[in-house]
Amino acid sequence: MKKLLFVATASLCAAVFGAIESSNVVGYQTKDIDAGFAVITPTFLDVGAANVDIANLKLVDAIGDGGSEQIQILTSGGANIESWVWITTDQGVEADGWYDINSWEPISHKVMPGEGFLINTQGGVKMSVAGQVKAGKTTLTLPAGFTTAGNSTPTGIDIQKIKIVGGLGDGGSEQIQILTPGGVNNETWVWITTDQGVEADGWYDINSWDLIEYTVPAGSAFLFNTQTDCTLEIPAAL
Repeated sequence: MKKLLFVATASLCAAVFGAIESSNVVGYQTKDIDAGFAVITPTFLDVGAANVDIANLKLVDAIGDGGSEQIQILTSGGANIESWVWITTDQGVEADGWYDINSWEPISHKVMPGEGFLINTQGGVKMSVAGQVKAGKTTLTLPAGFTTAGNSTPTGIDIQKIKIVGGLGDGGSEQIQILTPGGVNNETWVWITTDQGVEADGWYDINSWDLIEYTVPAGSAFLFNTQTDCTLEIPAAL
């Protein structure tokens, strides 16, 4: 079995990564995150593990003052119930990392493949992650309500290859909501199946029912809103 070192920025991944054929690829990746709200997901797992420790998702060029970079955890109803903040040793903590916004206690959390986060930053930052690429497709349960999930591979993926299984597919019950940097939903994509008269199961514009053409960048995620429990399938990078 080959072991390859993969090193690239998010913008270069698709071109470089497409030529790799291996089930044991290790390396690291950085992703640019613009100021404001974004939804992201890590693109590597800890080596030998089925997830990645939140401590291994590191910010670069961050302010790190305990408020300027936040991960916001949502309820199924879409309300923010918990915030994790990036704090650096300049603020007196023992190590740069993610901490509870109120207690400044270190966060202990394992991020599963495909799991996303709503992140809010005051200035542009980079997130870096190191580890191994997950072999095989990712299957993630989407409980009814709001969930953050996305492309947890280090290469771009056609949105139409990210599929809903077990949903209603009626053009409204499974939605992807696209946020502005200000956190406002300004576009909605819906999952529609051929039962509704479209040519293929897929993601469509909620108003026009035009098929969405979009490549989901490595590490980018979405805010999902589903009426029932369903499953999200994300294709393998390898």
